[in-house]
Amino acid sequence: MKKDSYIKLQAQRLTTGQINRRRFIMSALATGVTLPTAMSLAGRAEAMTPKAGGFLRIAVGYGSTTDVLDPSTSENGFSQNVIYARGNHLTEVSNTGELIGELAESFEPSNGAKTWAFNLRQGVEFHNGKTLTAEDVVATFNYHRGEDSKSAAKGLLSAVTDIRADGANRVIFDLETGNADFPFIVSDYHFLIMPSEGGSVMDANSPVGTGGYMVDAYEPGVRAKFSRNPNYWKEGRAHFDEYEVLSILDVTARQNAVMNGDVHYADSV
Repeated sequence: MKKDSYIKLQAQRLTTGQINRRRFIMSALATGVTLPTAMSLAGRAEAMTPKAGGFLRIAVGYGSTTDVLDPSTSENGFSQNVIYARGNHLTEVSNTGELIGELAESFEPSNGAKTWAFNLRQGVEFHNGKTLTAEDVVATFNYHRGEDSKSAAKGLLSAVTDIRADGANRVIFDLETGNADFPFIVSDYHFLIMPSEGGSVMDANSPVGTGGYMVDAYEPGVRAKFSRNPNYWKEGRAHFDEYEVLSILDVTARQNAVMNGDVHYADSV
């Protein structure tokens, strides 16, 4: 391996915590670089090491004053940012494009994929301290399926004939016909799992969820501000102490917000 490639590999190991500063410097010295150079390389690598904390503010080119917290009627990127910040779903698509369990630790089909069982992670709490149970999942999906439901995702559940809890941490879905893709369907952003009481969703417009951030302020179509959930169940996620999303519809205004340092990131520019 060439010297530059070797040093780059060791720097990556340092930034990811696989080796300490002393080990990196010793490895660099072994390639023939001087001590001051090795120390400089170590400092540069450490400066690139991700650190938790701080404040992130982003701008998105979506949002409306008619937006609400109810995930069933979410229709734009501003609302989706709020959904993913404050809540979780049974499954999710990973950054590699693979479907993985989220609130569901595992899931498996039976009866020719006409029945799907989702096994929930234990110990997950909502922001209000309530422990996640199968009843919350049943109530959430029945909220979207209800006869008077105005959920934008109601059609996705048209093949579901029954949803029931099988104990405190297992949910069973019965379908009219087999569907091998059903676990993908329940990852839809509308299906944020909400807390329930007495078999029904407590309040679809409540900011309470199981997500990495808790809602501190919400102004429809204007901004949403969050603080980190100290009891978040996902290890190594929700890195920022505070997070804010702004709705800035004009593309020039979003670009200027980045250039002026008013936001750290803007989409669609």
